[in-house]
Amino acid sequence: MNDLKYVKHYSDFLITESVQNTDGIKHSLVPKTQKHIHKNLSQLLRLSKDSVAFVGGAGKGISEDLAYDINVCINKKELLEENNLTDDEVYDFIQTQLKRLGIKSEAKKDEDRIVVAWPIQGMVKQGVVETSIQLTEYINWVSFSRYSPNLNESGSKFKGKYREALIKSIVECMKQEITAYFDDKDTVKEFKEYHYDVHKGLFFVTKTFEGKHGILSKAQLIEGSKKVITTDPTEFVKIIFNEKALPEDYLTFEQCWNELQKNKAFNKKRDKIVEKFKRTLINMRLTVPEGLM
Repeated sequence: MNDLKYVKHYSDFLITESVQNTDGIKHSLVPKTQKHIHKNLSQLLRLSKDSVAFVGGAGKGISEDLAYDINVCINKKELLEENNLTDDEVYDFIQTQLKRLGIKSEAKKDEDRIVVAWPIQGMVKQGVVETSIQLTEYINWVSFSRYSPNLNESGSKFKGKYREALIKSIVECMKQEITAYFDDKDTVKEFKEYHYDVHKGLFFVTKTFEGKHGILSKAQLIEGSKKVITTDPTEFVKIIFNEKALPEDYLTFEQCWNELQKNKAFNKKRDKIVEKFKRTLINMRLTVPEGLM
């Protein structure tokens, strides 16, 4: 079987534009382009269907509006096993395979991803879109944590970054456990709290107010203190929301916001969560929804 049967017509096509200098892609062209990406990555990298997953809002906005990039996650564990690779070999392998399609790429090893200029499908004049290929060992988790609703179909008015910011704010305000005091027994020295990592799961981390030259005004993370609690979306929503919760009930900002408002478990920390949410949006350069200003 010809390994390149799906991309044979690209054999003489070399993308010369900078990987990160593309003009974006109309949302209406995203599904066909994603199908092309999925088909070729699965075949070239020997990955199963479920080991290639798209995240983010590309293809989920108004048809003629632009998405500026496409984000796709691949299962790193399966990639290594199926191709008999080591961690040191994986980036060269992916880039070599992409070259077979004439596709330009740039490895960002410190971010566990490769940035690609991928040919847009369905255009009369060929163009490219910046595509981020994220390597992950937690593809089910990332598919949940970085989910973005289709604004044309879901009834949601907010892209996935709003949901992400709200969940992060809820998580990091919910659980704090004091583990040590200074000698006066009144001043907190160390405490544990939840940490939400969109790439790797829910963690417990330990922070300290103890500095080299005295008590710190802001607690710092103790190196090596991160302990994973779960990377399973179902277990996560049961821990954070309620024991009957299911991941599909928390896929939009509105669903998460409604839970925050009605769940009595949030009564004492609701105001703190909302304030943290607003600060998080500002840090992410997102507009704060009306009514929260």
